[in-house]
Amino acid sequence: MGTDVVVLPTCATLDPEGPHGMRRTQPRLKRLLGSLTVIALVAAIVAGEADAFVTWLRGAEVAPTVAALRARADEVVESELSRLSQRRPDLTEEQRADVARAVHRVVQRLLHSPTVRVRQLATAPGGDQYAAALRELFDLAVPPADENLGRAVDVERGEVDPR
Repeated sequence: MGTDVVVLPTCATLDPEGPHGMRRTQPRLKRLLGSLTVIALVAAIVAGEADAFVTWLRGAEVAPTVAALRARADEVVESELSRLSQRRPDLTEEQRADVARAVHRVVQRLLHSPTVRVRQLATAPGGDQYAAALRELFDLAVPPADENLGRAVDVERGEVDPR
């Protein structure tokens, strides 16, 4: 079995003006390095945007739970205001409106920090468990999230085939 031997010229024997000389190769190398730098920058931008999108998706998954919690709070407030109207028919419309505004403000203030926090926590891997805990604790009926949103996050986690 024969072996071909390839002999490469050493740098010392290369003609600087020849087809493989430094004067011809250097501009090509600079263009190539410039292209590689641009490609690396573009790849970093795309990776950053993909991460931001996945974070947004995770946050979006908790939105129906937050909306359901706020809706439940509004139902409770309206129910209690209705009961108050029946127990205290002597209150004027202005007094009823003042009580309603005060109760709504209290409920909104109580819900603000937990809903902001659950949105923040939901952006981390496994953060969907916080929304699940809210649904369980407050017995919230939340319609199933859009399957495509959940699938995109699952793909990012490497849990399903991305087809």
